[in-house]
Amino acid sequence: MIIGGTFDKFGGKTSMIVKLLSKYLSMPAVNGGTIWTMGASKYVKGSLNIWMPNVPNEEAKIYPVKERGSILICSKVMRPGYTVHDAVTRIFKMNGNAVITITANEEGIYKFALVDALGNTWVRTRKIMDLARAIKRFVAWMKGVQRAKSNVIHRTDGKVVTTSQFVKDVEDNSLAVLCDINKDIADKAENEAGSRYFGNASTRCDLMFPSIKMREHFIYVSKRNVNKERLSPTDFVLCRNTSNGTDVMYVTDDQEAKPSVDTPIQLQLYAQLPNITCMIHGHAYIKEAPWTAEYWPCGDLREVPSALASLEDCTMCINLRNHGFLAIGTCLDSLETMLREIIMIPRVPGKEKILDKLSRT
Repeated sequence: MIIGGTFDKFGGKTSMIVKLLSKYLSMPAVNGGTIWTMGASKYVKGSLNIWMPNVPNEEAKIYPVKERGSILICSKVMRPGYTVHDAVTRIFKMNGNAVITITANEEGIYKFALVDALGNTWVRTRKIMDLARAIKRFVAWMKGVQRAKSNVIHRTDGKVVTTSQFVKDVEDNSLAVLCDINKDIADKAENEAGSRYFGNASTRCDLMFPSIKMREHFIYVSKRNVNKERLSPTDFVLCRNTSNGTDVMYVTDDQEAKPSVDTPIQLQLYAQLPNITCMIHGHAYIKEAPWTAEYWPCGDLREVPSALASLEDCTMCINLRNHGFLAIGTCLDSLETMLREIIMIPRVPGKEKILDKLSRT
């Protein structure tokens, strides 16, 4: 379903953009109407929904509520001074997957772009038909995503092991050291590459926590929705794979605190690389580091073989294409030494190769 056009107290106005998208995508549309019509349409259903209503500023903002597993594409009118970061912020605010940016020049001619949650541009065009084609390619790409499920776990003694209990178990303060290294690399990314850091950090827990048996293969990984540039030991969640080797089980004293979306990938990498004890991932690139061949969404398990292939040459850092870097270490000292020596280069959302062109090569 496409929700677009103007919605106000007087019946609104239809949009030619919405009309053409509906035609080229063969999707039904609610094209303009009253505020109440849009409110009733916010519970979007179906595998793909496009949310691009125009609402007067004096009206309360209404955000869509999508079904689990569905794809949501929102829109952002790019007024003077707006950047790709502003457009990507709209995606996260609406719990979406991509955003259509709309820019008008002085003659009133529109230019469109389709940008995903990592700031990658799938198409730039003045033609609605080209935009529709890029949306179809993006949807097909997203439908191929392989994700793992996450569930809270309880210990065999029936007690929930809390984050605070595990922090007390850290004898050598290793988690605090990892946080310090993460802070340094975040500063390095900002100073050398001019990039906002984002990303996550993790460490293998087999030796850090005496109360954990080696066979359980836990890792400690940073939570979602925390300040990734200034992590503290309480910003981590204890995780391990389930018996199927893919899904994630995690322990927390905060039911809202979920591990990073990249946790399933990092668990798989720890399993495949037994000598590795720690990892840091950020949204900048490392100069002269090898690149993965493909671009995958955050948390997509297909990134595992892609990353392993790039790590075959015994390098300890790689660039994840259209995403960022991944640095690994056999110990915290080796990770710190490596990150001190590397040179960061910027990952500039919207300035990398357009994915629409990549798909044609």
